[in-house]
Amino acid sequence: LIHGLDPNEYLDLPKEPRVVMSLSPGGLDKYYNRSLVTAIKSAVLEKTGLEVIHTNVNYDVKDWQDYKELLGSSLISIYPFKDSPMPRSRTESFLSSSCVLSSRYHNADEFIKHGVNGFIVPDNPLSYAEAIHLLINEAYGQAIEIGIQGKLMAQKYFDLDRYHDQLFYVISEVAKGQI
Repeated sequence: LIHGLDPNEYLDLPKEPRVVMSLSPGGLDKYYNRSLVTAIKSAVLEKTGLEVIHTNVNYDVKDWQDYKELLGSSLISIYPFKDSPMPRSRTESFLSSSCVLSSRYHNADEFIKHGVNGFIVPDNPLSYAEAIHLLINEAYGQAIEIGIQGKLMAQKYFDLDRYHDQLFYVISEVAKGQI
């Protein structure tokens, strides 16, 4: 099942030239591609002068409202994870109209149309840094438009009613002994 979220829960605020990443502070190094995450942070700082805001690492999220405001006001969100199937935080960024840069894993190409509603970026820190540099310094308006398109996609693809329907179907099939 692909999760579904209520789009009304998320904030679409005026964007600040900020890059945010929502990822637990430690553990599952290979799963989350932490060596790439570390390299991306360094490359982005070197290329743009911006520090990637890593929630609960260099930015302490106070509460749910603070988290939604952070995502809602961030121009760019990055998700370079390798084995994190369908990260919920990525969907939260889409629903906040943040321009999402994501790894290619777990069928990302089924809903991310590269350059239209987000970006699928190779597992290379320089690719992330260069894309962020271009979006912030040369294509700010385009990043905002891509974020808007990402939100529209997420409202359809990650619809809460669709999730409930699929969950009900799975539960009913299990109850019938079909699964």
